[in-house]
Formats: sequence, C-alpha cells, structure tokens
Amino acid sequence: MDSELVFTFSTGNLVYHNDLFGHIRNTLKEPGLPDVTFHSLGHLHAGACLIEDVHPTVVQERLGHSRILTTLDAFPHSIPSLGKEAEGRCDDIFEQPCMPGGCGRARVSFRFPNAGRTRVKLNQNLSAKRSAFRRLHESGHFVLPNPWDIGGVRRLERLGFLALASTSAGYAWSLGKKDGEVTLDEALAHLRILCAATDLPVNADFETGFADEPEGVAANVALAIDTGVAGLSIEDLTGETLYDLPLAVERIRAARESIDKSGQDVMLVGRTEGYRMGRTRLDDTLERLTAYSAAGADVLYAPGVEDLAHIRAIVAAVAPKPVNVVLRKSLNIADLVAAGVRRTSIGAALASYAWAAFEQAALSVRDHGRLPGSTM
Repeated sequence: MDSELVFTFSTGNLVYHNDLFGHIRNTLKEPGLPDVTFHSLGHLHAGACLIEDVHPTVVQERLGHSRILTTLDAFPHSIPSLGKEAEGRCDDIFEQPCMPGGCGRARVSFRFPNAGRTRVKLNQNLSAKRSAFRRLHESGHFVLPNPWDIGGVRRLERLGFLALASTSAGYAWSLGKKDGEVTLDEALAHLRILCAATDLPVNADFETGFADEPEGVAANVALAIDTGVAGLSIEDLTGETLYDLPLAVERIRAARESIDKSGQDVMLVGRTEGYRMGRTRLDDTLERLTAYSAAGADVLYAPGVEDLAHIRAIVAAVAPKPVNVVLRKSLNIADLVAAGVRRTSIGAALASYAWAAFEQAALSVRDHGRLPGSTM
C-alpha cells in the first residue's frame, strides 16, 4: 500500500501482504514444492546503497532499525551476490568484520519497515548534484545553511533550501570536541553521512585540509571528493596565525590539481581567516583572495568580514568569481545581495543557537524545576 500497489480479491476486498504470502505458500505446499522466503524491497534497496558507499548508519535510519547490528546482519541477505559485495563494503568502512560470521548470512523473517521512518530517497546522480551546485553560483544569490546531522539535513530540505554545507564547529560540538579537534577520518565519515542523506548538493567545511604541506592537502582533498561532496573549502589558518602567503597559495593550487585529477566537478572555495583572527586590514585580505583565485579557487570567502564596504571591495576584486559571506547579526541578506554576494552561509550559527536553547532548558529544569516558558 505504501508503494501504491494494491491487490484485491475478486470481490474487491483488499489483500494484505501477509495474506498474499500465505496464499502463495499454501499454493506451493499442495504439490509439495519447497517453501520460499519473502523479502522486503527496502532491504534490497539498503544493500544496493551500501554497495554504492552509503554509510551503514544512513541505511540503518532508512530501514528504521533501532540497532546498527540489526542493519548489518539483515539488509543484504535477500540476494547472495548482493550480500557478498555489501559485506566487503561494510568491512572496508568499519575495518573489521561487521558481525561474527559476516554480513547478510542470517535468514530473517519478512518484515515491512515502518514507512514513516524509512522514507527511501534515492540520491540523484552525483554529477547532476554537482552540476546543480555550480549553476547556483552562476547568477543571483542563494543561502547555504549548515546542518551537522541527518535530522538537520531533513529539516532544511523541507524548508526549501537548495544546497547545504557542513560545519566543522557544529559537528565538533556534537562530539563533545572543540572546533579544530575533529580528525580527518571523523570528518570524512561525517561527510559521507551528510551526502548520502540528501539529494541536495553538500559543500564541505574541510578546514585546513587536515595537512600543512600541499601534498597532504591534495591527498586529503581526493578523499573528500570520494565522500560525494559538491564543493569543499580550504582555509589558511594554522594555529593562531595564517600560513605565509606563498605556502597558502600552494595549498590552494594543490587542492585544485587534486580536483582536476579526479575528473569530478567539485567546486573549490578559497578561504582566508584574517578577519577571524583580528587581522582586518582590507588590502591583506584582497591580496590573499585574489591570489587564491589565481591558484584555482572557484569561490572566495573571508569569514568574519562585516563591513559592507569591505564586502563590496572583495566582490569587485575577485569578479566574476562568486563570493561567500557568513551571516552575522550585524548583516542581513538583502544588503549582501545588493553588495553582489552570490551566496550566504550560516556557519556554526544554527548549532550555536541549538546548543544555547539546550543549555537554557537544562538550566531551567536544574535551577527552577520546570521547562522554560512553563506557567506552573
């Protein structure tokens, strides 16, 4: 019924799936034919997803399993060859056997996953997602919000946003870490989950590229591309200062070459963190951004800039390439559009507001014995 396929008796009464399977089993039993096992198409879909490198936690959510072990044991069992390939993918992801005896070898009874919890959304073709992301930068303006989990992705999709970006700070806070403490492996796993969970293009906040030297940046960018991102940013922050400009340029150039070598249409964002570090001299920022543009960055970005005159100068300096500005309380989107900004991201603001509300509610319960806004 959820699939809009309806069976009826000759009388017109509905035939429910369990009745249908029982009827088929009885029909087979009369001439002594062996019994058959029925499988949910949801399980077939999930097994196919894993073969395409969708992360098992995403598959778990789609099937509505409360435990990841259930997913790893059950989803690819319906076609042996599918199970064998999925088992290999699963082992690669977790770098250990996914279950004693391997994935997909258990025989389980047929079940229909809860349709409300396991909405199956087949990802658009990845190249189409990347092409759509590039087109968004060609004219006009769009907002790029920053979720840090699948729940946030789902909500932002429903609100009608056209693309998403990860937030290194938001994800770090969800792990109980500070921004900058997430490891490369954690970041890559996180990007896989976000990209697999949505048909929208995802831009990666890829921090410094998780390496100092250009060769390391290039290698890690290649890994990020494989997660399914449509764009990624490389920043020039090292510790409490910025990389010297020649090295910073080489890092952007290495990222560009890695993308070109991959043959994938992934957009490169060149970031300079001077404003965040209190280095607000406009000429220095323009020098860096124009150099990053010449080194191959598709989009230019100076987080922390709030002066509209500076923003207009940045837009003019790197034109016709698009500029990203992160939304701050002192800014509004109408002014940014008028200044020529092509896209506005939100950074860690959504995560910051969410955690602030979380703490406010917790403190209200702890100190006053009630939830915020309670009239009792």
